[in-house]
Amino acid sequence: MDEPRTGEARHGRQGRVWLAVALVAALGTGTSRGQEAVAERPPHEVPALFSGRTASGRRAALREYGGDRETEAAVLRALRWLKTTQNADGSWSRTQPEAMTGLCLLTFLARGKTPRSKEFGSTVQKAVTYLSDKMTAYVEGAGGDLSRAYVNGVVTYALAETYGMTGLEYVKPAMEKGLDRIVRGQQPGGGFDYHYKKGARWDLSVTSWQVQALRVGYVARTENKGVMPALKKAQSFIQDTSFRKGKFGYSTPGSGSAGMQGAGTLCLQLIGQRKSGAARSGVTWIRKNDEVKWDLGKEYSAHSNPVYNWYYETQAMFHAGKTHWSSWNKQMKKELVGAQKLGEQTEDSRDTGYWEAPGAWRKPEYDRWYSTALCTLSLQVYYRYSPTYEMPRRP
Repeated sequence: MDEPRTGEARHGRQGRVWLAVALVAALGTGTSRGQEAVAERPPHEVPALFSGRTASGRRAALREYGGDRETEAAVLRALRWLKTTQNADGSWSRTQPEAMTGLCLLTFLARGKTPRSKEFGSTVQKAVTYLSDKMTAYVEGAGGDLSRAYVNGVVTYALAETYGMTGLEYVKPAMEKGLDRIVRGQQPGGGFDYHYKKGARWDLSVTSWQVQALRVGYVARTENKGVMPALKKAQSFIQDTSFRKGKFGYSTPGSGSAGMQGAGTLCLQLIGQRKSGAARSGVTWIRKNDEVKWDLGKEYSAHSNPVYNWYYETQAMFHAGKTHWSSWNKQMKKELVGAQKLGEQTEDSRDTGYWEAPGAWRKPEYDRWYSTALCTLSLQVYYRYSPTYEMPRRP
């Protein structure tokens, strides 16, 4: 993010980071933000979870964890491509706008970009407004994309990061609404399913997005008292229900793909269970059985896009510690940087870049934004969150 006005963020080891942010006031009617009105507010306390997102924190993290000029150049090309392909209403994609906007917004936030940022501020502002307005207008039972647990989880995740980093007041009600749906949609056993169904079926992939949103919502100081109990129930579900005989299960115990090993492992790491037997087993499975390998000839389907697996596995190996991270990182950054495609240059002659899913299969309309967002987030792992050894504290 832009450097704090008072004090410098120190990556991961200092308790608090301060940032003076602008209050973006709504003009006009309804929930539309219209033109920004800026007023000074008391300094917003940015959680230490985001301390690697300042310029100084990012430089330190890249040095310490193995990022380099090539990874950062690929990230910037991707952000510029996303900027040039954003829809006029602030969204991305025609067929999956809410989910893709959530994922794409996370990439800008990961590099510390807020509505005040010079190059990407307008892009971030439009995306935040789009998601806030969509969440505010959503009516339960009316259908639409936000009725899906996947989408609500991703959108809430992005809104929680936005509020945690900026303190923008109009974002908070939308964040709280999304978190409330997650808390109420949790199954008695701690898992989640499509559309927040409460039946016997559970889904680890759905659950993982809810856990990511809950964790950031907690750190962003949600007022919802059910968030921490929900995280504890999710922890028990992942360890005691999904995990069996050394593997995490997708919808039955111990039966999941590579992506589910990454998802289950990461979720436990994010809530302070890095040393649990299940999390250690997940890391071991990933190390022995998978790697980032961009295979253009392999047959995939829309439900087995490997960039989804790598998004989770990369974070899981990063949080597992340097012994596991070093070899994974070397392969990951080589493959992802090498697979990026060049887009059209910006108006000021800067390169842009994007990813399409590997493999010989028919890609969906949203693929470029989906694959670009997930690959970018993987290349931002060095500074997106400091290595997780315990549940992060609230400011």
